[in-house]
Order: sequence, then C-alpha cells, then structure tokens
Amino acid sequence: MKITMHNPVAPFVAIGQKFDFKIGHEVAGKCEIVSVDTKTNAIGIELDRAAAHAFHATSDCHGRICSVSVDCK
Repeated sequence: MKITMHNPVAPFVAIGQKFDFKIGHEVAGKCEIVSVDTKTNAIGIELDRAAAHAFHATSDCHGRICSVSVDCK
C-alpha cells in the first residue's frame, strides 16, 4: 500500500530508504521511500503488510499521527 506524507524533511530522504512506520508511539511495520517531491515536501511511502493493516485499522480514528523513524545504530 502506498501513502503520501507531507513533511519538511523531504529534501533529506532518498528513494529506497527503509524505516520503521509508526502510528502514535507504536511501530506498526516497515516502510520504504518510493518517491520524493521537494517542491511540495511530499514523500511517497510503500507500507509493508503489517503497517498497511495497522493503517487501515485506524482509518476511522480522527487525529491519527503517523511517522517514520530509523534506528541509527
């Protein structure tokens, strides 16, 4: 499943990067950056099955906060 997030960090991410996908504070699955538009700060993200399932499960929740994060070890 592909979603688009608008975020000012768009100029600093690259296509192909893989991240944890979070809903609130919980890691819901993994995602991969598939497109970046630095003019509109749009980031196209492909969700894995677990992340897509969690995203659909919370689709009626107003104020849903989604984010991507990477563990920099």
